[in-house]
Amino acid sequence: TMVVESDDDDGLMAEEATSRSLTRAAMESVDPSEDSGQVIKLMERCDRQETELSRLREGLQQAEAKQDAADTEAAALRQKLRDIDAAQAVALQEQKQRLEGEHQELATLLRE
Repeated sequence: TMVVESDDDDGLMAEEATSRSLTRAAMESVDPSEDSGQVIKLMERCDRQETELSRLREGLQQAEAKQDAADTEAAALRQKLRDIDAAQAVALQEQKQRLEGEHQELATLLRE
């Protein structure tokens, strides 16, 4: 059995279970007196479907890992932007205060 971690995995597991159920039902409906070739074909089909589902599940897990990495990177970039914005706000406030001080000095000099 596999550990299921996401809703998408649940969907794949359900699809796999449905596929197995349909294959099992088809196999049970085969007349034992008929050629066993039909049973073999059904078993091969089931194996192919299980292989495809495993491949899809692996692809999904890889895509989720890439998405998680992208989400982490995006969060880090958003934090950097917030840090830059905060630093700019501080720098602008300091510049404003310096300019106001210079303006007051000039005004005082002009009055003299």
